[in-house]
Amino acid sequence: MRDFKTAYLQALLFLEVVNWFDGIVLDRLWVSHSKFWVIPGTEDLPFVKPWKTVLVKRSLAMPVWAVIAAVVAGLVLLIF
Repeated sequence: MRDFKTAYLQALLFLEVVNWFDGIVLDRLWVSHSKFWVIPGTEDLPFVKPWKTVLVKRSLAMPVWAVIAAVVAGLVLLIF
């Protein structure tokens, strides 16, 4: 990578996709449909966050990832 913009956009895309993948696929779908995460004796307790909580949390994290992507892009340009 030769310029900051390219490095920044690639880092931002990666971080945002991982953010949403983790929230939707791992936290909601995989955990909620797997019996592996149920601890014996706690079957009645909710262990999966509601959709609204996941969506709000991931949306609020987006600006944070934008800042982190800038730091990552700067480090990549310094190293390479």
